[in-house]
Amino acid sequence: MSCLNQPSGARVRVGIMHSTSGTMALSEKPLIDAALMACAQINQAGGVLGQLIEPVVVDGKSNPAEFERQARRLLQVERVATAFGCWTSASRKAVKPIFEEFNALLWYPVQYEGLETSPNIFYTGSCPNQQVEPAVTWLVENKGKRFYLIGSDYVFPRTANKLIAAQLKQLGGQVVGEEYVKLGETNFNDIIARIRTERPDVAFNTLNGDSNQSFYRQYREAGISASEIPILAVSVAEAELQEIGDAAVGHYASWSYFQSIDTPENNRFVENFRTCYGALRVTSDPIEAAYSQVYLWKQAVEAAESFDTDRVRQAAYGQSFAAPGGLIKIEANHHIQKHCRIGKILPNKQFEIVHSSEKAIKPLPWMGVEELNFDKSELIVSLLAEVSQGIQQNWLSEQQSRELQQVEAALRESATKLRNHNLVLTQLAKSPALHQGDLKAALKEITEASAVNIGVERASVWLLDETKAKIKCLDLFEKSSNQHSEGAEIAAADYPAYFQALQQDEAIAAENASTDPRTVEFAPSYLIPLGIASMLDIPIRLRGQTAGVICLEHIGVPRHWTAEDQNFARSLADLVSLAFEATERKQTEAALRQSEERWQLIVRATGEGIYDWNIITSEAFTSPRLTEMLGYAEGEIDTGYNKWYESLHPEDLDLTVAKLKAHLEGKTPQYIAEYRQRCKDGSYKWILARGQAQRNENGKAVRMVGSHQDISDRKQTEAQNQLVLNLTQAINAAPDFDSALQVILQQICETTKWKYGEAWEPTPDGSALQSSYCWYSQSKQIDPLRNYNAVLTILPGEGIPGQVWLNQQSQWFADLTAFEHTFSQLELAKEASLKAGFGVPIIAAGDWGLETGNWSREAGKQRSRGAGEQLPITNYQLPITNYQ
Repeated sequence: MSCLNQPSGARVRVGIMHSTSGTMALSEKPLIDAALMACAQINQAGGVLGQLIEPVVVDGKSNPAEFERQARRLLQVERVATAFGCWTSASRKAVKPIFEEFNALLWYPVQYEGLETSPNIFYTGSCPNQQVEPAVTWLVENKGKRFYLIGSDYVFPRTANKLIAAQLKQLGGQVVGEEYVKLGETNFNDIIARIRTERPDVAFNTLNGDSNQSFYRQYREAGISASEIPILAVSVAEAELQEIGDAAVGHYASWSYFQSIDTPENNRFVENFRTCYGALRVTSDPIEAAYSQVYLWKQAVEAAESFDTDRVRQAAYGQSFAAPGGLIKIEANHHIQKHCRIGKILPNKQFEIVHSSEKAIKPLPWMGVEELNFDKSELIVSLLAEVSQGIQQNWLSEQQSRELQQVEAALRESATKLRNHNLVLTQLAKSPALHQGDLKAALKEITEASAVNIGVERASVWLLDETKAKIKCLDLFEKSSNQHSEGAEIAAADYPAYFQALQQDEAIAAENASTDPRTVEFAPSYLIPLGIASMLDIPIRLRGQTAGVICLEHIGVPRHWTAEDQNFARSLADLVSLAFEATERKQTEAALRQSEERWQLIVRATGEGIYDWNIITSEAFTSPRLTEMLGYAEGEIDTGYNKWYESLHPEDLDLTVAKLKAHLEGKTPQYIAEYRQRCKDGSYKWILARGQAQRNENGKAVRMVGSHQDISDRKQTEAQNQLVLNLTQAINAAPDFDSALQVILQQICETTKWKYGEAWEPTPDGSALQSSYCWYSQSKQIDPLRNYNAVLTILPGEGIPGQVWLNQQSQWFADLTAFEHTFSQLELAKEASLKAGFGVPIIAAGDWGLETGNWSREAGKQRSRGAGEQLPITNYQLPITNYQ
């Protein structure tokens, strides 16, 4: 805000130490604003001793131990010149030794119990004789003498109440009840019931923090009016009234300052505060003190002409300031002269001042003993200080004892609840319905166990639809009627706050469901008609998302949901998730079985092998048929990419891998490749591979599924058909028999990739075979063998030609060394790298012509043969791996 803009220049650091979190934050946050506004105004006027104030704000978190830690940090680390802060006496007492240790000054702006002094603290709030005593006197004179005391459980309320009790005794009054609650307490129903029973004239309130909101509202809800039993508070000011609202109207408070004071100084102060922080902001006694004490420090520093603690302390005595509430003055006892005013709370959340002291009251933190002029006065002051410390120690001891008892009782109760919860959860976890996928039965068991064990009237399970626009009730159990129902629906459009809270994936523990902002939408149509006071709704999660909610509804008075309640409900929600998962699993298994049966039928019908390749890990799942077609048993061979790559025929490797790469890179819609793959016995089979890649959100292929089909028979048939076609074309084009024979040998060798082919024919007398002029080879290694064979004569049954001629049928010879005893040219064959061979008889038909040919030779020609005679053709082959 513009009023807080800081000019540049040399700076002096000061600490501002209040709670911005916890139960005291409501009261303390405005004090930070007041101190910052004073610092900004002083800086705008030139600062202090020519230096600008640099505020260092820390959070005491409504915890004395945190105040102690932050005080040490301000003085040791931040090196502040002074500090302004604290509210509760517990926090002040926690930091008092720190400021005394470092000889630094703390300016404390809140009323307190007195009975304390420190050379390092200036107390700018009221003492009991400036606030409490005048209030008690006014109440006795105007409302009555029977008091009920209620306060927060720490030093100030306990000490103040002892002083009140003593003063009442002097005035002929009495305390009819005295109660203390922990800071932050919100349940006052029992205390208010006792107040109603005792019928006091007044309830004297020393509660602090946000407990006042609950106290005043429940007080009104109990039907006790301000005219019947008024409340007078010493810690409820304008800032607290903004939150309490009209429940406090007609009650009273005692302060030195109220915003309604009509003076030029106060009107200017209120206007400045609202200019800085907004037109709806209010001022109060602690706010005014927090603002004024910054100016008192400034004046003391300037009077001392130094920031030195000892010099500032001495200069502070006697300093006065025209505060918004009137002129104030620092006394030698480190306290401030102040007026006492009593205000009645108005509907506009302001105070009507009904009483004001005639003049500023001198601070008497020691109940006036310090004013007595006798030789034992110092001793009595010392004893009174011990009283304050004793109250503090007794309070701490009592608090620790109560806390220990509460902890022990809570632990016993928690242990009992935990045993019961675990027993129920164990029984539910073993339920056959839960594990067998019987969702309806499982949900009934869960809702019944929920209602009985956690002690609620209604327990239900709701499921979000796919659009998350509504939830549908799958099961609702009502304990009193022992009945189940289902089918109700709730639309998000009708209850947006509830659905928004549900999507936050956190427990909705609504102690007062009719006022909780997450569930208040249900109040008119659902909660109030059914008498539902409290709701505990826990999200149900499936696959990492909110899928529904388990709802526990308590009827009667509002219920506090303990940590055990919420943990138990979460476990129930987990069991519901398991029930959903079991049902889905059962349905999925049934679908998978049906799908698997269909798939197995398809796989068996097609005879194809199936693979599922994880591209990231190079691992692959394969069906048994895929490995069977290569001669392997299931699980006998690694089916990953590397093994597949190694088994490819060298001549097919580059093209096959290129096609796979193109598909993985998204260049082809499908992977299709034909290649030869090595079998277990070393032979090769032709494979037709198909595949389809699956890609991630970035388009990268991460998985591929597909099939392998054995197409060896098809390839062989294609080769044979091609060979027949080639031979037919060659024979039709040949001018004579020898030319046709020469073409046949060439086509057979080139098609089958055999190395050498030759033809043998009978000798003129038909007793042996002699080499014809027809042969074919692409290798010079064959020449020695060919020259040898050209003059060779072979008898029937000798070598491959002789056996084919003798048997008159085609024959295959896998190992030529088997013919060593008859195949005299074996050494030359070995030199030519020939290792296997086969022979085919060619039978002439008609007048010396081929039976299958479309041509014929005339009789009487040099190479003519008689009808029915044979022409064996022998080819020798070298496996690719053994020759180039």
